[in-house]
Amino acid sequence: MSNYQDHINLGLAFHMSRRYAEAAAEFEDALRLAPLEQESRLKLAQCLAALGQAARAIPLYQEALLAEPASSAVLNALGDLCYQSERQEEALDYFKRSLKANPKQGETAFKLAFLCEQRGRLEEAVVYYELALEANPKRGTVIDVLAALLLKLGKIDRAAELYRQALALNPADAAATAGLATALAERGDETGERVMLERHAEAAPQDIASKKRLAWLSVKQGENSKAAALFQELVALEPGSPDSHGMQAWLYTQQGQPEQAMEEYLHGLAKDATHAALLEGAANFCYKRADFVSALGFLERLTKAQPGHADALSRMGSIYLKTGRRDQALAAWEAALLQDPNNTVVKNNLKVLKG
Repeated sequence: MSNYQDHINLGLAFHMSRRYAEAAAEFEDALRLAPLEQESRLKLAQCLAALGQAARAIPLYQEALLAEPASSAVLNALGDLCYQSERQEEALDYFKRSLKANPKQGETAFKLAFLCEQRGRLEEAVVYYELALEANPKRGTVIDVLAALLLKLGKIDRAAELYRQALALNPADAAATAGLATALAERGDETGERVMLERHAEAAPQDIASKKRLAWLSVKQGENSKAAALFQELVALEPGSPDSHGMQAWLYTQQGQPEQAMEEYLHGLAKDATHAALLEGAANFCYKRADFVSALGFLERLTKAQPGHADALSRMGSIYLKTGRRDQALAAWEAALLQDPNNTVVKNNLKVLKG
């Protein structure tokens, strides 16, 4: 007749071979023979969890917890199973109790942070991510996730510091190059943003969105040859997309072919009628040809798609003034100034208009 230890030994052998159903049967027999023994209860719970039977494993772990209320291993196992069972608040409670029992558990702190972030408790998530990072300062994943959350919360300086820390550990960390570029953009450091976007293009050549940012930033900084090369690459990668029509329009403009550029704007708008860059480009084309009616039509569509678009409001003010609508010009420029208080051109226009 088999005894308790025979079932345990056989169960352990099955468990090591990942034959979890057979192992569970042995541990269940062992538990039946010695109901107070923790080893068989915990091993049975582990096997059931491995078999995806959370509903059976959780009560066993809870029984084990009665004997060892501060067991981090049991508390973490319960946290994992409750999370898998979509019992999120219980998972949070078990992970918190585990972390209290052993504050140095970086993985538990990370799980807590993730759960809090999922539930919109962002400041609380930051606290736990910081604890996870304190436990393992060189874990790049924690750094990137924490920095992204801080960026979302507007804590730009700390986010930038963390992204630099991530890049010191791994200069090719694509999440860090992209994140630091965004942080620098938030600071208004366009030169730093561009440098970081160039590094990101090397780290993540497949990231089309960042390449678009780099291309338009190059345009803004007067680096037209760099922008042209990027636009040509991007148009080839996304032929026929609304963005590609806008980029192709820019290329035609640089080549002195405005009519072809306008055709691209119109083709793009046929696919996305609210595309801001395409509407602005089409409006500018019409404005330069003194077709103020068409220009105003595009600008009105733009401000409907993006209320408070300062450049569109400013250009609308100029059109209204040119077409003898002083009061509407005044209103458009005042609205533009609300969006961009440092616009000296609009300020001067208003000063002149108001006498």
